[in-house]
Amino acid sequence: MKTALFLAFLSLPYTISAHFIDDTVCSEMQAMCFDIGHGSSDEGTFRFVSPHNPGHGMETYLSRSSVMTGDKELGFMTRDERLAMKIDNQNPLYMLVEPLLEGVQRRLDGKEVLQILSIGLGAGSVDMYLKSLENRPNVTSVEIDPIMVKIAKNYFNVVEDDFYRIVVKDGIDVLKENSQENRQYDAVLVDACTGNIFDEVVCPAGAFLNKEAVDLLYGNLKKGGTLSIGVLLGQETGSGKTIVQFVKSLLIAFKNLCKTREIQGVQNLVGLWTRS
Repeated sequence: MKTALFLAFLSLPYTISAHFIDDTVCSEMQAMCFDIGHGSSDEGTFRFVSPHNPGHGMETYLSRSSVMTGDKELGFMTRDERLAMKIDNQNPLYMLVEPLLEGVQRRLDGKEVLQILSIGLGAGSVDMYLKSLENRPNVTSVEIDPIMVKIAKNYFNVVEDDFYRIVVKDGIDVLKENSQENRQYDAVLVDACTGNIFDEVVCPAGAFLNKEAVDLLYGNLKKGGTLSIGVLLGQETGSGKTIVQFVKSLLIAFKNLCKTREIQGVQNLVGLWTRS
């Protein structure tokens, strides 16, 4: 049986033509605040969440989702009008969603309902895209910070139902509980980030960068299952030793063989490993 692991190194080369910060929400757990705003680029109009960083002239988007726009351009809309725009889950910013979902997409045509564990809610764009599909999977989303859940629900139209639930808990603890109860998934998505652009590695968060976490992720997968991890390096990358050691741990657990490819201008490293 084969298990595939996908590592998506995300860089954002598009040109932003409009940019507005419309609200700010603060997290006691992370001791930082997050901006919710709107922007336009060659991809279209989107809502974003980013670390509140008033000293910088550039935003680092932790998550973005397409919005349904009317006749007005963003610059001619009020703050309330921009925040009232609905999220367009059926037309996501696919250049960002597709790398994380490549291992899932090719299996959605079957009759079986896929069981997916998604660690790191962000704005819920990946989860809500999965929810919008006709042959939708059963998704359990894990988020450590209740404020991120509030942001996702209040600003990005994230709604729970029988096939989609949010668990507010440490992702590592959930992986350990699953291992103890022998609970496994067809796919595990890890898009958990620190929120600090000055960390050596922003995504995944530090708790996932060690061998123990890699072994837990491996154990949470069914044979033939897929693991997708979004990786974003910070502005202070240092020697790169942390990410190199992380990749080595993945290579050992998932048995080598990787390739790289370009997706709509976003450089993604896609690694494929075989599990016996």
